[in-house]
Amino acid sequence: MGFFPERGAIWLDGDLLPWSDARVHVCVHGLHYGTGVFEGIRFYDTARGPALFRLGEHLQRFERSAAQYRMQLGWSEEQLAQAVRDVIESSELTEGYVRPLALYGYGNLGILPRQCPVTVAIVVYPFPMYLGADGIQNGIRVTVSPWRKTHTSSVPSTAKGCGQYLNSFLSLSDARARGFEEALLLNQEGFVAEGSGENVFYVKDGTLLTNDAPASILPGITQASVLELARLHGIPSRIQTWIRLEDVLEADEAFFTGTAAEVTPIREVDGRSIGDGTVGAVTRRLQDSFFAAARGEAHADLGWLTFLKERGGNGMDGRRVLRPRSHEAGVQSTGRT
Repeated sequence: MGFFPERGAIWLDGDLLPWSDARVHVCVHGLHYGTGVFEGIRFYDTARGPALFRLGEHLQRFERSAAQYRMQLGWSEEQLAQAVRDVIESSELTEGYVRPLALYGYGNLGILPRQCPVTVAIVVYPFPMYLGADGIQNGIRVTVSPWRKTHTSSVPSTAKGCGQYLNSFLSLSDARARGFEEALLLNQEGFVAEGSGENVFYVKDGTLLTNDAPASILPGITQASVLELARLHGIPSRIQTWIRLEDVLEADEAFFTGTAAEVTPIREVDGRSIGDGTVGAVTRRLQDSFFAAARGEAHADLGWLTFLKERGGNGMDGRRVLRPRSHEAGVQSTGRT
């Protein structure tokens, strides 16, 4: 079995399709220029069945990302949420990863995507711990990347734009080639930005610190969740835009957060141990609290989970389960192969 087990269906512009039928043309605009946006959403196995973690916040960020690229999705948040549920149910997975994707489609190959309708897809697949079970338990080895984070004045760091992730590809591939699990990117000002796909936290003298959008980062939903959990546990925290590399190197603890990475401790940076080189007490407490919340074992009052069983009819009585709000935002039939 490869990375994709191809279980269930893929939602493509309102149709639930077999994996082999979910195709786009090689001349779609997004394939050539990276003109697309995406999201990553996890769902976890809980005592009440599969539950999506902060579905609403992810779909709202998906819409904001699209808006920054002048893209009209053509589907409401409620319709997309329904589509996510339908695809998960078709997969019969109890735990995994959801990838909503929107891109400018087939129409022309000029820089501006004129007459290129927006294609929206939703894919679900199994997704184990991104940086490994050992990384979650014992921490990972990180290197400072020679690639700087793309500045938010060049491309909007607050959007999850497809083309922007070439920056992530370069930094992570360099880190892996040099024997590290992840990269730590500095921004153009020389301060700490983020990992290749994660936000950065560090702990100093019992206080939790992380940065924000002006540092050319993507503000994270897991990042915001950890800050809220810190507040609930009475852990002092502070958002500090400009974090020096020395601040992280001299920290007592450090960790990454993200939908893929969840809460992953950093045990060393370029061979230099963070603290005593083991997972610190604050990191472990927040990590345990995060997984308890994601699995419905704690913090139910925060309203972070969407349980699949708490919904109406499944709408899966045919290939077309939803309809776009306007023809302009739909996809022309000639855009499929």
